[in-house]
Amino acid sequence: MVRTGEPLVLLDLDSPRVQEKAIGWKNYNPQKATMDKNIKSTLRLKRTKRSVISSAQSTIKPFVCTKCKRRFCSNGELLSHKRIHTGRPFVCSVCGKYFSDRIILQAHQWLHTGEKPFTCTQCNENFLYKRNLHQHQQIHQKHKPYVCSTCGKQLKSKPSLDRHMKTHSNVNPFACSECSKSFRFQTHFQMHQRIHTGAKPYTCNECGKSFAQCGVFKIHCQIHTGEKPFACSVEKCGKRFRSKVGLQEHLLCHTGEKPFSCSECKKSFRSKSNLSSHQRVHAGEKPHECEECGKCFRIKVNLKSHRLTHIGMKSFECSECGRRFSRKHALIEHQLIHTGEKPFECATCGRRFRLKCNLDKHQLVHTGETPYVCTECGMGYKEKRSLVAHLRTHTGEAGIPCTECRKTFLSEKSLKNHMQTHTGLKPFACKECGKSFSNKAYFESHKLMHAGIKPFECTECGKQFLLKQLLKSHQLIHTEETPFVCPECGQGYKSKQGLQNHLLCHTGETNFTCKECGKKFLLQKHLNRHKLTHSSEKPFICSECGKRFSRKDGLRMHQLIHTGEKPYVCTECGTSFRVRPQLRIHLRTHTGETPFKCKDCGRVFATGTKLQVHKVTHTGEKPFTCEKCGKSFTQKANLNTHQLTHTGGKNFKCEECGKCFSRKDYLRVHQRFHTGEKPYKCNECEESFCRKDLLQTHELSHT
Repeated sequence: MVRTGEPLVLLDLDSPRVQEKAIGWKNYNPQKATMDKNIKSTLRLKRTKRSVISSAQSTIKPFVCTKCKRRFCSNGELLSHKRIHTGRPFVCSVCGKYFSDRIILQAHQWLHTGEKPFTCTQCNENFLYKRNLHQHQQIHQKHKPYVCSTCGKQLKSKPSLDRHMKTHSNVNPFACSECSKSFRFQTHFQMHQRIHTGAKPYTCNECGKSFAQCGVFKIHCQIHTGEKPFACSVEKCGKRFRSKVGLQEHLLCHTGEKPFSCSECKKSFRSKSNLSSHQRVHAGEKPHECEECGKCFRIKVNLKSHRLTHIGMKSFECSECGRRFSRKHALIEHQLIHTGEKPFECATCGRRFRLKCNLDKHQLVHTGETPYVCTECGMGYKEKRSLVAHLRTHTGEAGIPCTECRKTFLSEKSLKNHMQTHTGLKPFACKECGKSFSNKAYFESHKLMHAGIKPFECTECGKQFLLKQLLKSHQLIHTEETPFVCPECGQGYKSKQGLQNHLLCHTGETNFTCKECGKKFLLQKHLNRHKLTHSSEKPFICSECGKRFSRKDGLRMHQLIHTGEKPYVCTECGTSFRVRPQLRIHLRTHTGETPFKCKDCGRVFATGTKLQVHKVTHTGEKPFTCEKCGKSFTQKANLNTHQLTHTGGKNFKCEECGKCFSRKDYLRVHQRFHTGEKPYKCNECEESFCRKDLLQTHELSHT
């Protein structure tokens, strides 16, 4: 039917297009045509939907960044975003830090003001950031509808339950092709792969440091903001942490719980990372190597601290004494010396310590535990360095010898410090008094002397010492322990150095000679003491009589004359002495001990001084000459006695009868006639005498 008003169109039946249509109608399939129509309509709908979404996006977010093509809803958001590309125009007036947005600057300034604008409606706790408030509010939300059928744990969401259920199945479907390690979760697997690839996609905008894990990156960002949202709930603690894991590990300090135990030695730890580090001790593994010197470490933190020794950087300075440290933790420990604080207390005896490691060592005294055991002989030690020194007795290792004096040392560092005694190099100079030192440790101890600090205190008598070694030597006075015994005479000493000094008396070595008078000495300190006799300087004055002394210990001994104090008493005869060495020499009169033997004639002596005096009889040397008559003497005491013949002075008077004597020992012998004291007894007939020569004359009657 043809509509009115429409032109009539005639078809050309011979045209190719009409013939193609005719063939198509012959092969027409109604069902297939319907399917094609549906597909076309679906594709047309998808294209329409995509164009609608695209046009909606351009309508909703019409502002596009020309740098990164990111879209924004408002021009203000676009301008804030563009500051990332152009720089950070907002500056904190307190610390000078730059920010890209005014709101971020405002949040940062709350750190300086202490303001926390976000408050929890449940417990009224305040927070710096809104996200921290949202995290905190989850504590109050006790509704957890999803329950694990295996262990009964309740969770807030179904994804959390699904993730938790995988912990019960031993299936780890994600395997690493590099190290064959397998993982339950794909996210853990992806994070692990970054170890092999070295990828660190999370970069800090403040310092440029990169991280492989997003969680570690977020915790790092809190260093710049100063944010520590997790607070310890224990009363009087209140310590804050950047991460929840750090808070959980800290809470174990209050409970005393150590859930991670070593299978080798049964030692327990609070965190799994500490256990992993400890297990490397048994395995002997030290995976972290220094590129400079090749030294290896078990823990990466120790490697970082070690690297600072190569660059010499010490950023942390003590405000009290100016000493610098490479680690903040070392500065905090050092400052306890100035404050006198000792926060770690022994629960058994109440003794307090500045450092926890010192408390741990001290507690071994109560438990008797010796964790460091020698594999050769089974000997146990409290400290590792003691075990290392002991092992050298089995290996026969003699240490590193000094080329100058053949003294051996356990380490290169100790040898290096010792070599400076031969070279005379003293690079460490005190700014207060100008005194120089060859050893840095001695220099640091010397600076404490100016500060008036004596950090090491004796728990028995309260006496304080500048050096820890002096305290250890002092503590042997209370125990009367003399662990170092001479193999020649059996004499015991409190220190190894004391024994070495004593052995020189048997060998007769006199390596140190006075350039003024040629007198020889066994030890350097004896020579230094002797040199003061040649100088006229005597800075130490007695407040009682005005007598001057070149040495402080000489003044101290002299003052005992005024006080009459003689604290050292012989247990055999009750005789008292002012100093301990006099008592020790006196005791040999009872024991008959004569440990010092002359190599030339075989004669023995009770003291090393008498041996030195005797040796002069073989050489014929008489170094002490009288200025009046030119007569020479082998001993200075004999010269002093002789000089009284020129002066005629008899300064020592007996208070009983008024008789005067030129020498004090003559007076002492005379006083025995008044007191009736007869200290010299005959071993044969037990008869007593007031003088030694009278006893010797009497003993001839028995022979």
